[in-house]
Amino acid sequence: MATFGTIGEFREDEGSWSQYIERMGHYFDANSIVDGGRKRSILLSVCGASTYKLMSSLTTPRKPGEVDFQELVKLMIDHRDPKPSVIVQRFKFNSRARKPEESISTYIAELRRVAIECKFDTILDEMLRDRIVCGVADDRIQRRLLAEPTLTFEKAKDIALAMELADKITADLREQNKRSDMVNKIAFAGGRRMPTQRQFSEKHSRCGRCGEGPRKQGADCPAIDEDCFHCGKKGHYVVVCKARGTKKDQRKVTYQQREQASSNKSRTYQIAEEEEEEESETYGLFQHSVNKAKPPPYMTKLSVKGKEVNFQVDTGSAVTIINEETWLSHWSEKDRPILNDSTIRLRTYTKHLVDIVGEYEVTVCYENQTVRVLLIVARGGGPNLMGRDWLDVIRLNWREIYLVKVENDVSSLMADYKELFAPELGKLKGVEVDLDIDEEASPRFLKARPVPFALRNRLDEELDRLLANDIIEPVQYSNWAAPIVPVVKGDGSIRVCGDYKTAARSDTYPIPRVEELFARLANGKQFSKLDLSHAYQQLVLSEKSRELVTINTSADYGIGAGWHSRRGSLLR
Repeated sequence: MATFGTIGEFREDEGSWSQYIERMGHYFDANSIVDGGRKRSILLSVCGASTYKLMSSLTTPRKPGEVDFQELVKLMIDHRDPKPSVIVQRFKFNSRARKPEESISTYIAELRRVAIECKFDTILDEMLRDRIVCGVADDRIQRRLLAEPTLTFEKAKDIALAMELADKITADLREQNKRSDMVNKIAFAGGRRMPTQRQFSEKHSRCGRCGEGPRKQGADCPAIDEDCFHCGKKGHYVVVCKARGTKKDQRKVTYQQREQASSNKSRTYQIAEEEEEEESETYGLFQHSVNKAKPPPYMTKLSVKGKEVNFQVDTGSAVTIINEETWLSHWSEKDRPILNDSTIRLRTYTKHLVDIVGEYEVTVCYENQTVRVLLIVARGGGPNLMGRDWLDVIRLNWREIYLVKVENDVSSLMADYKELFAPELGKLKGVEVDLDIDEEASPRFLKARPVPFALRNRLDEELDRLLANDIIEPVQYSNWAAPIVPVVKGDGSIRVCGDYKTAARSDTYPIPRVEELFARLANGKQFSKLDLSHAYQQLVLSEKSRELVTINTSADYGIGAGWHSRRGSLLR
């Protein structure tokens, strides 16, 4: 009896165990296998050695052949495909966004797969619709879907698929138009081209010295005092030099002579089509010089193959180009693809060829836009140029590009209020702080605590600083005295802390919560950070409160200071 279909070994990388058993069920139905013993035997014979070994472990002490088929299936499902958490599955569903280069149909299929264990039941279509709108990762499709007053899942799917197809067709048509816009040569015998009547008239009506029309007289011509790069004679540019020879020789010389007197050269870059080369795709990379202040370039940042790259927007460039340094530094050797040979040729304004490393079709992302475009890599470290080929398919946020970034002149502000920014310790004027004392508290004089040897020198320096700045003063007697604890700050200096909780009451102040602060900052445009150096030491204590904050140290102040001063005078 012939059998229909085949069932191979179970492979975890090809699907789940549940899907494997589902396929096996279809195999049983196709071959009219209903006996449980035969089903078990077929399963054990085709499942593979590793799966059979796992079944043997799960059925111990029994052998797999002694266990019912349905029980074997259930043991494997519980082990291989445990029931997932609905909350976790819904989190995965709501977090699933369309990936770059992922088609709409593939994205919807993945959403359906993730939704299997979400138990959406009757609201499945609504959840799929909402996820398409939120995760489609295309602002144009998203705006179109949001504009629909009564949007269903089927309608959202049809609109998204139709717009994706329209984008693909439009891109294909645009590519065909670009190819048709290339300069088509008219081939004649010997590969030469006949000049048109307009070209003939323009050639013979232009100035014989500078090559610009109409003809100029004497000093009116800018080439009157210039030397020719070809023959070395004064009075004409190389473009009209009669000693140049053939047309083929003329293409090798430069016609940038007009710019040679520029002293303040600020460079701009432009890629344009070249008409003199007999090749399929030839472009020219021109460089100009100007005698005015260099304006800042228009810059934008694009995600190219998963990496952020800064580009200079250049509407004069026919193609987009990055330098080899960027290509090597942004992508590791493992992630960097092999460049394809490029048929595009780039020339400078002086007709020198630019060394092209290669080209590669990359994925570019910009503000919910994902496109596949051609990127040219050139040797050297020139600016990365975003040309017209990318500008045709990527809609830039021009408001962000044109935004003028103003740098705050902090130095002038500090000069106007230099006393506030002086390094010396400040003092809050007109305010004295009174400490509220517990009426039942009795004076306590606590001895000084030992200080680690590693901190003694820094502690003495901090006490000397406090004494020099009139923050503390030595006393010989006091009813109150609190020990100090030296705390090392982030910059390595010492903060002197005293324990005053035995006498003073806590001063309560309603510190606002984070939510309240954010509510106050809402709609704010300018924010400042105020950091007062030694803020607590800028407050002046009242006379009656000063004794309460007396600290007891091992330094030579108070009685110790008096004894050491007398001993010093005796020794001198």
